[in-house]
Amino acid sequence: MKTIKFTRYRFLTVGLSLAFMIFGLLFTIFYHHGLNMGVDFNPGVSIQFSVKLKEAITAENAAAGEIETISVIRKLLTPYEAQIQEIPNQDPLTREYRVRLSQVNLRKPVKAAEGVDPSEVMTAEEAAALSPLQTLAYRAAVGDGDFAEIAAGELEKVVEAEFGADTVEIKQKASVTPSRAATLTMTAVWVVVAAMALVLIYIWFRFKLAFAVGAIVAVFHDIIMMMVFIGVFQVEFTSVTIAAILTIIGYSLNDTIVVFDRIRESMELNPNLPLRSRIDISVTQTLSRTIITSLTTLFTVVALYVFASETSDIKNFALNVIVGILCGTYSTIFIAAPFYYWTELAIAAVKRRKAEKKYGKKAVAAAVTAEAAAASVDSDETAIPMLERKMRGKKRRH
Repeated sequence: MKTIKFTRYRFLTVGLSLAFMIFGLLFTIFYHHGLNMGVDFNPGVSIQFSVKLKEAITAENAAAGEIETISVIRKLLTPYEAQIQEIPNQDPLTREYRVRLSQVNLRKPVKAAEGVDPSEVMTAEEAAALSPLQTLAYRAAVGDGDFAEIAAGELEKVVEAEFGADTVEIKQKASVTPSRAATLTMTAVWVVVAAMALVLIYIWFRFKLAFAVGAIVAVFHDIIMMMVFIGVFQVEFTSVTIAAILTIIGYSLNDTIVVFDRIRESMELNPNLPLRSRIDISVTQTLSRTIITSLTTLFTVVALYVFASETSDIKNFALNVIVGILCGTYSTIFIAAPFYYWTELAIAAVKRRKAEKKYGKKAVAAAVTAEAAAASVDSDETAIPMLERKMRGKKRRH
């Protein structure tokens, strides 16, 4: 089997990944002003409702009827900065929608309370100047009711003013308060951090530190690339996204461990091989397995994405997993191995500096030269441990 020299392109592949990450993060921050946070992580309410139409939508007027209805709904709810999604519905007399309204923060307190300067409380004139969406938050703050109930009532009133009385039916409401949104966000972050920490501990214990560093960097690469995709294309970030991220952590880790296990085996089978050659051979030998496994999983997830309902969380989950699988396959080959290689070189350099400090530069240089002449190996990798053993042997003889 011809060995592909993957490590030769390590600077190019890592550089490309960094460029995509930086561009995607900057694009998300400055163009989209952040991620498209779903109802799980963004204070607000998601309302699902149906609208009764004046006439049934038939095959002849279906396209025109749907376009007209959704355009009217969008126009009515534009002042509330609503996110609107149409839900497929077989009933020709109704149209069904899901609307998302954010619970914005008001600039000033609306009621005097302990520790609040009365002059800072919002006046009636300031309240009257609020936008329609801010007015809903104001009504909830002054105790006019729950934000979800207020938003649902307002939506029903506005839409019925256009389509007629008793034409709107609220099907479902799901709300998240600001405190709960903050709690869910922190919990999601800690879940991912805990998963990464367990990965580091396991691989460090199962293999060694250099392998752990390579695996962690690869997993971080996959997560950041997923976040870049989600941010650039404004895919809704929900608790399902967290599930997809955790799934990809496990998938990418499993793929990377297979390569690392082959590298470790090659250390025993071919101890005289240079480190770069050993990595290239191991990655090449596992390449077919990596591609076949990824394609098999990818076909399944693509089918899940294609046939899932447009409004289903499964579709969102499948889309994130598709991106994660592609990134995970790339990182296993082009990210994990280079960072393992660089970590091994760094560890060898640290060992050499310690040995030079303890035994002198001449003794270390002689040991490295002798080892390099004896076999085509990465000299620091084997010469320093051999030097340590020789020096301990001399001490015992004296």
